[in-house]
Amino acid sequence: MEQQWTPSFEEIAGNVSRALLSDSQDYVYGVLRELEAHRQSIYTLLESPAPNDAHRAQLKLGSPVIKGKKRSVNEDFISEAIILSDQLGIDEYVAASLLECGIEQRARYDRTAVETAIILFHRERIGLLHTIHAILDTSSTFDSPTEFSRAITAFRDDLLDPVKGDIANKALKMIESLGMKSSTLKNTLSETSTLVAQLGMPINEDRLEYIKQERTILATILFDIAFYHELSGTVVKSVIAALKKINLSDPVAIYLTVAVMAAFEVSPEHMRIRNKAFDEFPTYMTQESFFTEFARSITENNWAVPAIGAAVLLQFSLCIGNVYIGRRDGLTEDELQTVTESAVVSNAFQFIANYILGFKSQVIINGKQVEVPFKISNASLGIVDQHTDGFDTTVGKPIAVQLDSDMQNQILALLEMTVRDFIITMLPLLRKIKHKEEDIVVHQSSLRQSQTQSSAAAPRNDLDALFTVIAILYKDRPEAGIRFWPNNDDRLYRFLKWGVDCKNTARSFFDMLGSLATGTQCAHYAYEFLKSNGGRYGTQSSATPNTLCSWGKLFEAIDFYTKRLNADIATGGQVEKIRPEEEALLKSFLHLLSVVGQYSAVARSAMNDSKQYQVIHSLFRFFICPISVDLKASILDSIAAFATPSAIGSDNANLVWEYLEQARILPKSYVAPLPEQTVPAGDNVPVNSTSPRQEQENLDSGIGYDIEEIEAANETFPETIAFTRLLSSLVQVPLNPEELLSGGSPTIPSQLGSNYRQPGVIPYVRFVMDMIFTKALNRSYRVTSDKWKVVDACLNFMERCLLSFDIGSFIIGDSLKKEQDHTAIEAQRNNALRASLHPAFEILTRLLSGGDGLREIFRIIGTGVDVLNKDDQTTPYLKSSIARCFRIVTKTMQLQDIFMEYIVQILLATSTKNSVLSSLAPMEQHLAYNNNTIIDIASYINCEVSLEICSLSIEILDRLSASSLFTKQVNHGGAGINRLVRLLESSPRSNQILYGFVQKLETEDDEQTIEFGAPQADTSMALDGPESHSAIQKRAILASPTITTSTVRLQIMRLLLDNLDEARCPPSIAHFLLGYPTESRIINPTNVDILSNRTSITTLSVVLDLLRRGMDEQDMDYIALSSVPLYITHPQLAEKCQELIYRLCAEAETTKPTMRYLRTTEGFFYKQLRALPIRFEEGLEGPHGIFSRPDGSRFKANLFNLLSQLYQRSWVMRTSALEIRAACETNQRSEAVRLLALLFNNTDNTRAANRDDYMFSISRANNGNLVQPRMKILELLESLDFSWDDELKIRDLERYYFPDVTEDSCLEKDEYDVELYNVRKVFSLLVARKSQLENENMISGPAHKAAARAEMEAIMEQCLARNHVRKLEAGRRNAFESWRELVEITLGPGFYFLKVEQREVMLYDILEAILSKLQGDCPADITTILSKVVLSVLQRLRTDHFRQFISQATSTDPSEIDARLPAERLHRVAKNIIACILRPGTSQSRCNLYSTLVNYFQYTRSEGETHRTTKKESTLYTIDGQQQGQGEHSARDALELGNQVLVSEAGERLLEIVCRDASDIDQVCKIAAFTLLNTLYSLFEKEVTNRVLLHLVQRNYLKHFIDIMAREDLELQASVKGRVSRMPIVSETRMTLFLRIAQRRDGAEQLLEYGFFDVLTNSSTVIDMRSNLDPTDFGPFEQTESNRYHNIVYPMLQVAVAILANLGRNHRTATSKAELFVTSHQDTFASILRDNESLTTINSLRELRVVTAFMNQLAGHIATKAAWAQSLQPVSDAEKMMAATWTPALTAPTGTTVFHRDAKSFARDICKNLLSYCQISTDSVDRSVSYLGRSTSDVQESSLRRQTLLLKLNNIASLTPEEKQDILQASDEDYLDDLVAIQRDQLAVQVLQKMLLSSTQEVISYLYLLETSLVVFWRHLEYYFGQYPGLLDGTATQAGGLGTSRFGRSSGFNGFGAGGSSTFGLSSNGFGASTTSSAGLNQSQSQLSKNFKPTLAEAQTLKRDVGHVIKPVLDNIVGLELTQERIGWDNSSRNSFMELLVSRIRALVERN
Repeated sequence: MEQQWTPSFEEIAGNVSRALLSDSQDYVYGVLRELEAHRQSIYTLLESPAPNDAHRAQLKLGSPVIKGKKRSVNEDFISEAIILSDQLGIDEYVAASLLECGIEQRARYDRTAVETAIILFHRERIGLLHTIHAILDTSSTFDSPTEFSRAITAFRDDLLDPVKGDIANKALKMIESLGMKSSTLKNTLSETSTLVAQLGMPINEDRLEYIKQERTILATILFDIAFYHELSGTVVKSVIAALKKINLSDPVAIYLTVAVMAAFEVSPEHMRIRNKAFDEFPTYMTQESFFTEFARSITENNWAVPAIGAAVLLQFSLCIGNVYIGRRDGLTEDELQTVTESAVVSNAFQFIANYILGFKSQVIINGKQVEVPFKISNASLGIVDQHTDGFDTTVGKPIAVQLDSDMQNQILALLEMTVRDFIITMLPLLRKIKHKEEDIVVHQSSLRQSQTQSSAAAPRNDLDALFTVIAILYKDRPEAGIRFWPNNDDRLYRFLKWGVDCKNTARSFFDMLGSLATGTQCAHYAYEFLKSNGGRYGTQSSATPNTLCSWGKLFEAIDFYTKRLNADIATGGQVEKIRPEEEALLKSFLHLLSVVGQYSAVARSAMNDSKQYQVIHSLFRFFICPISVDLKASILDSIAAFATPSAIGSDNANLVWEYLEQARILPKSYVAPLPEQTVPAGDNVPVNSTSPRQEQENLDSGIGYDIEEIEAANETFPETIAFTRLLSSLVQVPLNPEELLSGGSPTIPSQLGSNYRQPGVIPYVRFVMDMIFTKALNRSYRVTSDKWKVVDACLNFMERCLLSFDIGSFIIGDSLKKEQDHTAIEAQRNNALRASLHPAFEILTRLLSGGDGLREIFRIIGTGVDVLNKDDQTTPYLKSSIARCFRIVTKTMQLQDIFMEYIVQILLATSTKNSVLSSLAPMEQHLAYNNNTIIDIASYINCEVSLEICSLSIEILDRLSASSLFTKQVNHGGAGINRLVRLLESSPRSNQILYGFVQKLETEDDEQTIEFGAPQADTSMALDGPESHSAIQKRAILASPTITTSTVRLQIMRLLLDNLDEARCPPSIAHFLLGYPTESRIINPTNVDILSNRTSITTLSVVLDLLRRGMDEQDMDYIALSSVPLYITHPQLAEKCQELIYRLCAEAETTKPTMRYLRTTEGFFYKQLRALPIRFEEGLEGPHGIFSRPDGSRFKANLFNLLSQLYQRSWVMRTSALEIRAACETNQRSEAVRLLALLFNNTDNTRAANRDDYMFSISRANNGNLVQPRMKILELLESLDFSWDDELKIRDLERYYFPDVTEDSCLEKDEYDVELYNVRKVFSLLVARKSQLENENMISGPAHKAAARAEMEAIMEQCLARNHVRKLEAGRRNAFESWRELVEITLGPGFYFLKVEQREVMLYDILEAILSKLQGDCPADITTILSKVVLSVLQRLRTDHFRQFISQATSTDPSEIDARLPAERLHRVAKNIIACILRPGTSQSRCNLYSTLVNYFQYTRSEGETHRTTKKESTLYTIDGQQQGQGEHSARDALELGNQVLVSEAGERLLEIVCRDASDIDQVCKIAAFTLLNTLYSLFEKEVTNRVLLHLVQRNYLKHFIDIMAREDLELQASVKGRVSRMPIVSETRMTLFLRIAQRRDGAEQLLEYGFFDVLTNSSTVIDMRSNLDPTDFGPFEQTESNRYHNIVYPMLQVAVAILANLGRNHRTATSKAELFVTSHQDTFASILRDNESLTTINSLRELRVVTAFMNQLAGHIATKAAWAQSLQPVSDAEKMMAATWTPALTAPTGTTVFHRDAKSFARDICKNLLSYCQISTDSVDRSVSYLGRSTSDVQESSLRRQTLLLKLNNIASLTPEEKQDILQASDEDYLDDLVAIQRDQLAVQVLQKMLLSSTQEVISYLYLLETSLVVFWRHLEYYFGQYPGLLDGTATQAGGLGTSRFGRSSGFNGFGAGGSSTFGLSSNGFGASTTSSAGLNQSQSQLSKNFKPTLAEAQTLKRDVGHVIKPVLDNIVGLELTQERIGWDNSSRNSFMELLVSRIRALVERN
């Protein structure tokens, strides 16, 4: 196989690191298999295939082999590949494949392809080395082996085996090889070199850095082998040989040195670390030649650095002592000590202290020179000075070596063993060295005394070096030195006691004790050690101390120097300074004192309280003496230690503040009184107006003088640092949560110095900021790190002040409101004044005023992330300084709003003299004027040394992006753009910022689950270290949580999500980071492919990569993250990623390009939905509770991972719903079908052959049977059905101490809008109440306090338990809501993409699944959600019913529609719905369930009702002319009968619930309840006594419903005027029920009896509002007053007409009440009847129709006046749509719109009402003739249309396709193209039957009008001519029998009239069906005769003209063809009647 380059080891290294911590066998052995697959690559250790001539030739031909295939490449590729091959020394094919990877990933690194390839090459090599290092590091776990450390043993052993892996030897050779390569590369680098010309200088510098890293890791590997395993003798010799040639300018020298020392370290303790017996030495050490062979090599004088040889010799001598112990062939003790002494005197310990421990001891001077504790000659260090021609060409100059923390710890462990071994085995040698050094000192002293000049041996400091090594070794390592103290290793403790008597080493001995005293236990031992005079002479009380090693000697010395110096000052003589050696001793002793005081509370208390010591008093007396600043610094450090608060003696801090005041440590200007200033002023106000001379006098003493005159001159600032640290220690941020949450720092005195200056500690704040902080960066420093040490100390002080500021107590209310009483205002003022004395007030004022302090903070931040990443290890305080700046800025942003809005405003209202407070501005505004700082802050996302800085950078950016200063648009290229985005995008570092976010998102790390709002304590703010707290208390601590890579990733996601809000002015920073264009608005038609065209990597790319994991249906392999879904490994991140995708798809700004890209490029939606698991299982393991499924399976789970998976599932479902809708709306049929098939196919059908079962539902139930797979949509629903048993229980809690503490006041909404208890606030309330009870002595004594504490913890636990419940309920509710959205989208636009033959069954399945859950233990909120889905499903079933019938049609028989419904299944559905309604606790969901039941009844009756009417009509006229039987209705009747039985079984209980809800205050529920009552009433309408009406009457609900109409009148009036209310809809649905009831006589009588007319007459004022409305106001969406009025009043009038019509005119009570009703609203009725408006509307016609049913003779002009049609115009939106829609040609005259057709129908009804009246009333005659003519034409046309329809229906098979298509077009169905021939014919039959029904009703109506018009006309003529019988020829003819026989209610014709006129499908409602008896007719005639008589002229005119006018009309009537074939029934009797009328009219006309 050809050589190729493939990246793998970067990922493998991460897998190995995770495997080290994993307890999963699958994962561990998966990693092991992966390592086995790369075994050979690991063995080769960075060796790459060398260049190959044949491959180069092939490459030059342009056809290299890449990834196993021959590829064609261009010239640029060839040249670049050759460069890579030459520079990296690799095969050409390898170079080609490497270059291809560089091309693919160059966008990620923002480099050229070649540079990217080089980076990838080295990163892969480093990944390989990290892998090897991690494998070798597994040996460190032998005490507690992990799964991986056990499994990797064999592989690791093979790797170490000299025959197999031989990794040690290879590593050494590679170190040497890379060293030469580095030297060669470095020597060839110059601006003019070819190499630089080819690649550029930056990448070559990167190469040098990579090679340096590789050598360092290789050396670390070598050390690991030596430390944890064994180096072979050959390798040890090779390392020694290599070490001899290396000088200290090569950092590898230290690594190799400690590697050799580790190889020779064979003490019993080290052998245990190697997991070997104490005498199981390496083989080469057991050989006889071992000593001689290695001794000769080590002791040779050919070391480049002899001191390295000394260190190796020291370790070798100890090795010999361990190996040869007890052996006869070993060295004698004297010989061994001689060898060891040789190493010691060769500066072994000095070298260890200076260089091996250099990472703890070295100091960088002036940025270059390394300062070390001991001076060693150049010769011993191998330094060769070659100063030639003025150039420094020193060879071998030591450099500072940077070691990672693991390497440092291992070196410390190694040296601990070396030192302990040396002390234990070489104590005689130590005594010998001690005596020698003392003799030399004595000899030199005698020479000085005798003034003899002679050469004497230079004094050695080997003991000093040993003590110093121990001091450095254990410095700042708490409890590490515990072995040196009693009760541990007596040999080491004896060493300490022996050291007490060592002369001339007291300073280093005290340094050693100071380091060994670090830690609580060690400090206590050290305190007792010095208390007992070095542990040798009893206690100080029993023996006078005769040694320096005692507390008494220390304080004696302090007292001695204090008195002496004060005496010198008192005498006025020259002050004798303390000698340097004495001062050094004092500093060491003071350091020991400070360490003991810091860590031991017992020591602090005892020594503070001791009258003998009086520590703080003694130290302050000494401090004010004229001593050096270094000594002052030591004193201040000691004072700070003893000021540390603790449970014992906690008032030390206040004592120190008092001493600071008494010492006058501050310059005079900072303590002078400020008579005119009431509040602090900040930076911009001068502290004091003094002259320069006075200012100088102010600095004559105190710390100001020391800083400016001494420290600044020396360029060292020890006192400055110590003083600032002391102030920081005095501003304690307590770890105790009670102190923390009950207020600010307890160690800040508010009244300090109140007698002579402004009280408080603000002067100290001013001094620190003015004299130290703002000058720190501009000063010169001898020690480079001191600058940042000073800065960090100042920032620490400022940060502590801000953290201790209890600003919450100042939120009492709005500032100084007038309505507040005097007490509240005074309390506000007092609080504000108290706040103004807090040091944080001064700091906030300075920062928010934009003073020097803020500028310095911005300047520190401006140091830059690149400098921080590079210099972090060399500048230790740089990182903490920058981090503190970020924290200060963040904290200021958190405090500024309350600070400026409350505190400052109160102070300004109190005093107007301070201009600074009035000019404060928020931090965002100051940043807005410092654009570079914003860029710097954003760039810190690239910080590699502090995740906290990255986190704070993100937080500040998020806050800035929310500020209106940055969200507003600025002009850019003619377009508006978000200001923050403009700033970032235009920066040269924009790519760096973008890739920083990308890199942080890509970085893998395990998620840490913590209690929300309950992070762990941060101990950095207290000197005492962490206090012990209970679990509940810990959750309440305010400190920040530990920042991990995972939290940074989540913060980035939060930033992105926050900035997708429209309020952030898109395009926002989120769009910038996600890769959307930011030059203009994204929502642009030309931007649909913006994501596809993106070439650089963005955060969106990373998010999609993360979500792509596990989406390709490969087997899940935990070692390959790409195969494991993100929701399993990182559930919280997965949730946020899915939410981001949803937001991008949902936001209008980004929806189109995002969805297009995800759909076309990623296949995202389908893959995500497919991979969505149907059950919760993977990734949920945890301790928070028990997760249980309905099948009985259960396991312990992590609550927060469960919540994340719930929300992640929700976002996937919502995103899928969006995609389905978008695909349907944009006609993406294939995408929609694919997604819907995934949801609605059974899960086993969509399962791939190799897919894991966990993705699907195949599982075993409790009975062991396999559960049948179902649709995924149902499986998703099923997955949400689980129970959770939390570890925290909600229990009934009996409160004794805190009954009045209300936790509900601490409820706050989280990011999911869920109200949770703020645990910290609850705890704060409890603490405050506890303090109050303690002050009242209600809590006293340990028992009471313990009980109160227990009650507090129980309350806290309750809050947390409730939070868990609320979170889980919200998460589950959100998931159900998302599932509902997904279902409803599929039922909406996606429904018709489902297969027709399957979707009805699918809906039944969904319906039954939901109903089964609703009947279970379903929470109310979930019930509400699922009830909505049930409603949607039934609505869809109902609307799709006819489509299903057509699609499944097998013939043209319309009866199939009844037979196809599954009655049994439908009855089961209805039963379940009713059961859900009856279930207790469903009040919130019953509204939906009512609507569902209504839809069910409509579904089971809807189409059948339509066709039933058709069939009912067809009993009169069928296609073949024969009457049909009733057997074919049996299926429908059975279904309806079953429905009645189900409702009857529910009985009174169901009706009672519905009636109660109809009476309820919830209007929505009322609407649904009334609708259901209406439906139930209609279900039993055939019963003799309707059970619904019976229930309404018996339980008095009907009267209640009528009575509340009066109470609703005012609200209805308000609704007409525009108030938003559902009351009109409630009223309309109630009226619909009443209308249904009024259709039966018994119902009408009940409505009348219970006062329906009375309410309308007396209380319905809304009816009379018509005259006050503007009829011309036709606004959009029909929301006008006229329309609202019509919708309210018209149903009332309908009910009234129906009651009157059903009871009849003979019902005296009804007619009288109706007359009263009309009289009470006569103005309204008159207005309707006049209809004087310029426009005639549908609503006016409706109103006129209903009013004419009441009136007898008004508004008759409408009947005959044709001009109404000319004024008819559509006015509302709905009417305009109707006017634009044409009616089918077969149902109306051509060119008729739906609007005109409906208007004409209303006009017919009006005419019917008027003509019915005209039968008994006389009116004008001249208009009747024209109406007769029009009616005749209408009858002719309508009968002809009906005949045409009938012919088509009878000959459906013979119609042409075009004719059928015309018919089908009238169906409004959109699936015509999908139908086959038989289905199209069935649909045509259905359409024609509907048309025929409509046409028949039209013919009936017109015939009724014609007949009635003829009767009226005949009677008019008879009456007119009969008034003047003498003057006119002819006599009147009586026709009473005609009127009686033809217009009686018993006639068959009247039945047609009633049916035809029924607009609402009711049998009788008074519209167009009102006829009278002959008695009534005659009565009316007689009344007219009395009241009206035409004049003679009128009669004569009628006689003259009537014949000419009427004869053509009568001829047309006679010519009508009203045969049975034409109109559909036998019309012979009706024809005879019409002929008789015509003949009578002709006779009258002819006779007269």
